[in-house]
Order: sequence, then structure tokens, then C-alpha cells
Amino acid sequence: MQDSQDLALEPSSQGLMLQRMVSSLGISTPPALMPLSAHFTLENSLNRMSVGIKLHQDLLGALATQLVGLDDLRADLRDLLTQITKMQELGRWSSDESYQSPDLAARLHGDYELQVANHLTLTQLRAFCQDIVRSMRNISTYRPREQR
Repeated sequence: MQDSQDLALEPSSQGLMLQRMVSSLGISTPPALMPLSAHFTLENSLNRMSVGIKLHQDLLGALATQLVGLDDLRADLRDLLTQITKMQELGRWSSDESYQSPDLAARLHGDYELQVANHLTLTQLRAFCQDIVRSMRNISTYRPREQR
């Protein structure tokens, strides 16, 4: 097993290659999170958070079979999903967003694919977690407009 911290991609012009790798590895993007509004409810937000967390749990699970150092991150995602699920239960909402687990493990044929998948997954997860933080801040301050 390799240590996930030892893997680094060359920062040179690999942008196009990375885009192709996202497609060939089948790394899905998480659902977009938006500020609460009359059209994007707390239920919608929590459902999308749940789907995005499940996606990243599965991606990290596939990487963890070949890399070490991802267990703490996976545990943090599990705990975050537990909190989101509790919030859904309090609102008496069920997760109605469709989710299909990606089959990343079957597409990791060598070290290069593993490095790219690790980089893309962690980069995407960081951005998604930043979106969750922004969404949670929005949720804590959201006040729906009164009906007139």
C-alpha cells in the first residue's frame, strides 16, 4: 500500500489530461448546493449533502484499498453523514435524491490512475466540504420571507 500523502501530480499543463481522466475513471461530481430559498428548501439541501457525502465515502473507500492514510477522513465523513441524517429525521424527511455508487476500484489499473483519482477525489471533496460549510452558515441564518 502507498501512503496517500506521498502522491503528488506534476502541476504542469495536465489540465486537459485530468479532465479526460475524470471521465475515464468515472468520478462523478457531487450535487450542487445552493442558498436556501422558496425553490431550494432545507430538505433539498440536506438531501444533496447526503448524496455528496455518500459519493465521497465510496470514492475514498475505493482508494483506501490501495492507499493508507484515508481512514480518519472516511470516519469524519461517516460522522458528518450521521449528523445530516439526524437533521433529516428531525424534519421527517427521507433522502429522495437518487444515488448510484461509482465503480472507481475497477478502473484503477496502475499507479498513475491511482494518483490521479486520489488527487481528483481529494480536490473535489475539499470544494464540496467548503460548500457544505457555506450551506450550513446559510441554514443557520436563513429566515423565510413572510407570506403577504
